[in-house]
Amino acid sequence: MALKRGAKWAIALAAVVVIGAGGTYWFVSGPSRPKASAQEEMSTVKVQRGSIRVSVSGTSQLQTQVLQNVTASADGTIKTMNLTRSMPVKQGDVLLEISNEQIESALKDARNNLQTLEEELNDLIEQRQHMSIVAPADGRLELGNLDVGSSVNKSAKIGTIADQATLTVKLPYPFEEASQFKAGAPVDLDVAGYALTKTGTVRSVGTSLKADAAGNRLVEVEVAVDNDGTLSAGMDVTGSVIQNGREIAAKASAKLEPAKTVVLLSGASGTVIEMRKKSGDLVKAGDVIAVLANDTLDSQIKSKKAAVDRQRQTVEQAQKRVDDLTIKAPFDGVFSTDFASQRTNVLASYPVGASVKQGDLFGSVTSFDMMTLPIQVDELDLMNIKPGLKAEVTVDAVSGRRFEGEVTQVSTVGTTTNGVTYYDAIVSVPNKDGLLKYGMTATAEILIQNRQNVLTLPVEALRISRGGVTVTVKKPDGTLEENVQVQIGARSKTAVEITSGLNEGDEVVVPTRQRTADGTRQQIEELRRQFQSGNFPGGGPGGFTFPAGGGGGFPGGGGQGGQRIGGGGR
Repeated sequence: MALKRGAKWAIALAAVVVIGAGGTYWFVSGPSRPKASAQEEMSTVKVQRGSIRVSVSGTSQLQTQVLQNVTASADGTIKTMNLTRSMPVKQGDVLLEISNEQIESALKDARNNLQTLEEELNDLIEQRQHMSIVAPADGRLELGNLDVGSSVNKSAKIGTIADQATLTVKLPYPFEEASQFKAGAPVDLDVAGYALTKTGTVRSVGTSLKADAAGNRLVEVEVAVDNDGTLSAGMDVTGSVIQNGREIAAKASAKLEPAKTVVLLSGASGTVIEMRKKSGDLVKAGDVIAVLANDTLDSQIKSKKAAVDRQRQTVEQAQKRVDDLTIKAPFDGVFSTDFASQRTNVLASYPVGASVKQGDLFGSVTSFDMMTLPIQVDELDLMNIKPGLKAEVTVDAVSGRRFEGEVTQVSTVGTTTNGVTYYDAIVSVPNKDGLLKYGMTATAEILIQNRQNVLTLPVEALRISRGGVTVTVKKPDGTLEENVQVQIGARSKTAVEITSGLNEGDEVVVPTRQRTADGTRQQIEELRRQFQSGNFPGGGPGGFTFPAGGGGGFPGGGGQGGQRIGGGGR
C-alpha cells in the first residue's frame, strides 16, 4: 500500500543526511564520521510565513461499514424463500424460513415438561396453604378414623359435611296421580313417632316405574323441606298431596336426607397434630377442623422452583433455536448474492422444499450509507493518528470529487513487513448520494495538523547537534553567524515551523552537496530505527527535548511534547 509520508520528519531528516544536505550532522557509531567526496556549495533561503500541512495517506479498497451474512441457521428444508438476487430490505423483513422437525419437536417437549413442573410446583404451594383442614360449607360433620397422629394424603377423603338447612325425601306415589304433580306443589309431611307435621314442596317427579306388592305402578317424588331446627336427617316421614280436592297419600314412608352433602378432603399431605372438631358437630364454612404438619414441604417447594427455573431456560434456548429458523433482515439495506458468488445466482439451488446445511451462504445484507476505507499507518505515525481526525478521500472511479471522512478506529495490533510495523486506521466516509461502491479503489489523506501563517524554513536548513537544533544565519553585511539555536514546531516532509530564534525575513544558509556513496540503505534504516527509539549514535549526556506544543513532531511527539533525543557529541 502506497503511503504519503507527510509526518515523517525522521525519514526526511534521514534523507537529508544520506543525500548530503550540508550542515546536518551524520552520526555513526564510533569516533569517526564519513567525509563528503564533493566540494560543499552554499545557498540561502529567507524565513517566511506560510502553512505547514502534516498528513498521512494510504490507498485501499472501499468496504461497507455494516455487513451481515445471510446463512442457514440449521440443517433442514426451505419452508419459505423471499430472497431475490439483489433486493432492498427493511429491518425485520422475513428473508427465508427453514423447517427442522427435530428442533421444533424439542421446543414442544420442553414446553410440556415446563407445564408439568409448574403444575407440580403450584400443587406444593397450594398444599402449604392448606395445612389447616377447613370446613367448605355449613352442616353436620361426619369424620372417618381421623385423629391426632393420623397421616393423610392431599386427595384423601376424611369425612363429609351434610347441609341440614334443607332436607329431602323420596316418597312413592301412584303413577297416574303423581304424573299430575307440579314442581313446587305443597306436600304435608308427617314425622313418624312425633306429633310433627311440616310442609314441603315437590322438587321433581321420577320417570322410573316400580310395582308394589299389589301390583300398583309407583314412581318416586322428591320432596324438599326447609329445616327450622326441628328436623334431622334419618327421620322417617310420609306425605300427602291435595290434587283436585282429593288427598293423595304416599304408599310408604322414607328417611329424610340432607339436600346437599360436601365431601371433606385433606387438601395437603401431612400428619394431624391437632383436632378441633369431632363427628356430629355442626360446623360453619371456614371452621378449622384439623391442623396438619409437613416438615419436608418447604424443601420440596424450593427444589421444584429450581427445576422450573432450569426448564424455563431450556424452553428459552429451544425457542431461540426455533426463532433462528426464521431469518430476518438485521437492518435496513440491500441484500445481494454477490457476496456469496459474483458469477452465479446461488439462490437457484435453494427453492422451497430444498435441503440446506447449517452455514450455507445465500448472500449478505449490507448498507451503503456509510463506507469504510482501511489504510495502513506505520508505527512512526501511529501516535499521531487518533479517532476523530478528519480525512479527505478521493476515488479513482469518481474523478474531480473529494469526499469528507473521519478516522473512527485505529488498530492496536500491527503487522510487520520488511522490518516495519503497520497498523490499520479505519476511515468512515458518508455515502449520501450512493456514488461509492463496494471494492472501489480510494485514497484517504488523514490531516494531522494544518498550521497557517507561521514562520517556515526548508528542512535542509536545520542542523542537529548535541546542543539542539541550529542554523547558520547570513547577516545583512554578508557575514555568517553559525550555530544559531532555534525552536521548531510542526514539521512536514519538506518544511518546519520556526517558533523561536529567527524572525521573518532572516536569511539562512542552506548547505548543498553532491550525492555521495557514504549513505547506504542499511544506514538509512538504522537511522530510522534510532529516530523511532529516540537514541542517536554517540550516546552520552547532553541530549535535548524538542519543545512541547509544536504538533506533528518527531515520531511520538504528537503535538503533546517533543520526542526526547539522546545527544551525541560531534
